[in-house]
Amino acid sequence: MLPPGLWGPKEFAGMTDEELHQVKMGSQFGSNYWAWASAEQEERQRKRQARLATTINISQSSVATLNLGTVVGELNSSIQTLTNAGQDDLAKSIRQLTEAITASPHFEESLRKDLLEHLALVSAEAALPAEKRKRGPLRSSIGILRSSLSVATELVTLWQAVEHTLKAVGVLHR
Repeated sequence: MLPPGLWGPKEFAGMTDEELHQVKMGSQFGSNYWAWASAEQEERQRKRQARLATTINISQSSVATLNLGTVVGELNSSIQTLTNAGQDDLAKSIRQLTEAITASPHFEESLRKDLLEHLALVSAEAALPAEKRKRGPLRSSIGILRSSLSVATELVTLWQAVEHTLKAVGVLHR
């Protein structure tokens, strides 16, 4: 690390939380160091909050009456893993699709549960390192989701966002 006096915003990103706090407290209010330390602390807090905000909301849906504890738990877990791995776009699109499937009037309850189970499999496999993914079940679930969600216009766009992101991160090959 550079000696004090030569630090810029990039050096603050590499500091521990304790180092940031010490620099901020030792700096004059309004100085560059104070501002950069504050900005880095705020960014870290925002990222922590984003990691905590991955819970899927199904309480206002009729699907909440189904026994979906396991599948929703699996989805929450894999979404959290994706978020922690820096795959925020994929985590967000899977969460949005999950919420849309639970709220959609286009599916009977048993099909809705099946779709969420397939999405949980896709999400869990996407969260794994490439060498540990089970490609056969992953491709099967993607195919089922692609065809089943095509009946609901509002879900097609959300599925396309998931599929695009899966391709972008190398889970799904073009």
